[in-house]
Amino acid sequence: MKNKSGRVFILGAGFSAGAGIPTCPTLLEHAMDLYKRELPDRYKDLEIVFESGLFGKKPFNFKDIDLADLCTYFDYCNLTEAGMNNQRYIGVGRPEDFRAEIFKSFLAKAIVHRIPKTSALPKMYMQFAKLLTNQDMVCTFNWDCIVEACIHHIGKEYTYSVFPLHDYKDVILVNKLHGSVNWQVGDTLNDKKGWDRSYIDMDENLDVYFNDKEIEPSFWLKNRKGFNPPFMILPGFGKAYDVRVVAPLWANWEFAFMKRKKIYIIGLSLAPDDFFTRQMWKDCLHHLSQAEIVIINPNASVQNAFDFFKEMSNVRYIEDKMSPEIIQAINSGEL
Repeated sequence: MKNKSGRVFILGAGFSAGAGIPTCPTLLEHAMDLYKRELPDRYKDLEIVFESGLFGKKPFNFKDIDLADLCTYFDYCNLTEAGMNNQRYIGVGRPEDFRAEIFKSFLAKAIVHRIPKTSALPKMYMQFAKLLTNQDMVCTFNWDCIVEACIHHIGKEYTYSVFPLHDYKDVILVNKLHGSVNWQVGDTLNDKKGWDRSYIDMDENLDVYFNDKEIEPSFWLKNRKGFNPPFMILPGFGKAYDVRVVAPLWANWEFAFMKRKKIYIIGLSLAPDDFFTRQMWKDCLHHLSQAEIVIINPNASVQNAFDFFKEMSNVRYIEDKMSPEIIQAINSGEL
């Protein structure tokens, strides 16, 4: 039977892998290849850092470089060079800051390049979208727009709003905790035409905007001419600063767990820098004790990452990857 009280679907990189979205280090390698081809002179500055051995043995290989370490390096550069004039979200200024923002552009482009057009996505993603109801909540750490594209493709609607679902009776709430390739921070938009406010309101300068049309890869590539980085919270310890822009989304967790008693965690692994995510789980354990939690991940070691659940009898581990069979089992209530 379907859970009438609604469900929470928490999605990690393993959810999108079946659509061809690369995971690290393949994603980093593809992003740097784009960087080198499109901005060879600026890439040389980064190459000096790579060849120094800072991120691994020499000669360097992107397979030896951890994406989180690289992003932490960028944030360290911002910290040491910004001084009192740190303007992180303004797309001009110090060379180091600009280098980080350009890297984000190529990282987003590397993701979008690998996303098939919506009609060509594997059927299991459409099946996932079809099982979603307005009582459900999708919380994703992924930057891609596969979920939104499938929801739109089958004739449903979605919202990024942090308002409770009863205000949106016919739409599905998609909570993107690390930003999205189709998001932009307000003060980086010269022309807001075609962009909608997501109502993730921190202050008048850092409102988050999104573009519905950018959920389709072909439009994204046409719309993002030049080096126009989307709002994406990168891995590394600098995320502790960046997540504050979308703080209301993180505050929404407790509400989600209070209202819904079936929680699916699909393809999510916890890295060392995911300290806020771990703390979120620990902080909500008193709500989760009454929920049924299903963790779907082919990696058996994921149980170590979720060690805060070890004393809970209501947690079930399924050592499998995202598949049509998994979606069918969720839809039928077997999982």
